[in-house]
Amino acid sequence: MKLYTIKHTNASKLWCGPSAISAVTGLDTKSIHQCIRSTTGKTKVMGLRESHLCQTLSALGVTYSRSGNISGKRPTLAAWLRNNRSLYANNPVILIVGHHYVTVMGKKLVDNHCPGVAPVFLKAAPHRRKHVKSFTIIQSVAVESPWKDIPVPVVPRPPGYWAEVKKRGALLRLAGLHGIDIEDYNPGEWWVYPPEDKIPSEIDPFEAEGHLAYDAWDRARRIEKYLTMLNVVISS
Repeated sequence: MKLYTIKHTNASKLWCGPSAISAVTGLDTKSIHQCIRSTTGKTKVMGLRESHLCQTLSALGVTYSRSGNISGKRPTLAAWLRNNRSLYANNPVILIVGHHYVTVMGKKLVDNHCPGVAPVFLKAAPHRRKHVKSFTIIQSVAVESPWKDIPVPVVPRPPGYWAEVKKRGALLRLAGLHGIDIEDYNPGEWWVYPPEDKIPSEIDPFEAEGHLAYDAWDRARRIEKYLTMLNVVISS
């Protein structure tokens, strides 16, 4: 197995999820985008969930093992690389660093943020101080035939749907700026935590009921409450 230079052939922006799949399989991003749509039903590939990434890897003939979310204090990328050399010495490993995918193997790393999108030495890797959320170890790669694009049916949306989506996106960006931690739990469910130095558990309005948001609306409600407590202005 090896790390490949990302082959970006799609007309859209180069996203980190397809980049990680390209680094492992050697496939071009247009084929990968088609596989993602065909396999998961997603019409867009930005913000690719780890479950969808792994679903796509399986469809392409890649076998892997997942770590699950790292519990407790999460290591920085630099610390994880230092303490887990045996995991990526001979196998590619896709890591979620913050909300971003990178791929490592041996002494090299592939990241769509790196110039030239080719493997770089680990010491030159960006995001070394960001925390590792989870990782996927690639065990074997036997890439299937290139995928053909399968149209996904358009689902009609109720009035105001896209306005709500836009608002939730704005809240997520503000959450990242103000230290509100959001972690994937299951598809459609998230852990939402406030910055402990500013909103300790004693005044956390969600401490009693728990920090699990059961859908996107509930996640937005919790973020909006925390932002209000932080005196952050939320534009309408």
